[in-house]
Amino acid sequence: MKKALLLVIIFNCIIAKAQVPGYQGLRFSAQYDCGIMHPAILGRRGKGPYIYNNFSADYVLSRGLSLGIKYTYMHYNNPANKGAIPGGIGDGSDGSLDAYDYKRPYDQHCIAVIGKAFLRRAGYIAPVGRYIAFGLYYQYAIDNFIDPSSSSGSSQYVPKGYKGKANIAGLVFGVGRNFIVADRMIIDFGATFSIPFFVPSDTRETDIVARDVFYSNLFQLHLGIGALAF
Repeated sequence: MKKALLLVIIFNCIIAKAQVPGYQGLRFSAQYDCGIMHPAILGRRGKGPYIYNNFSADYVLSRGLSLGIKYTYMHYNNPANKGAIPGGIGDGSDGSLDAYDYKRPYDQHCIAVIGKAFLRRAGYIAPVGRYIAFGLYYQYAIDNFIDPSSSSGSSQYVPKGYKGKANIAGLVFGVGRNFIVADRMIIDFGATFSIPFFVPSDTRETDIVARDVFYSNLFQLHLGIGALAF
């Protein structure tokens, strides 16, 4: 009887070790994060913050590692760049043209494959708690902007609108912490940084677009909520 009980215990340990642990037995999760960054941090114009809408899905690979895919959309009405409005300081307080009258939409789409390495804590059977994120991203942006332009060699500059597009790939890094509450709900907060492999500069317009793409996707703080699916 004792031998049989011992064999059952050993068998159960082997089976448990062979299984990939998940969030309380669940391996797949879906999540929405609201990211935020103010353009003033990067020396850009703008009264309101950038808002990033992040949608992600993650799958547990091991006790301390998960792999997921994330899609991000951000829209912002950018005021004119500094110096783009001739003769004005940009806020209209001196009777000059107001830079905020020349807002142009900026839209960016970003998709990333991200792994999360969790710092193990005794008592947990799932990747939960503090983590380090790392991965690759691809970003597509449409940038409508205002830039000063002269006509026929004249010294008089006037605001002129441009529309540019950019495709950039790079690395993404992050830190964060998540919690499991009410058995299936995920609360997550952290920060991410994106570093492009290159910044194209074939033309002046492309250079301006690439600059906006680089700075607008450089950093964000995020707070998210998700659910354990299965």
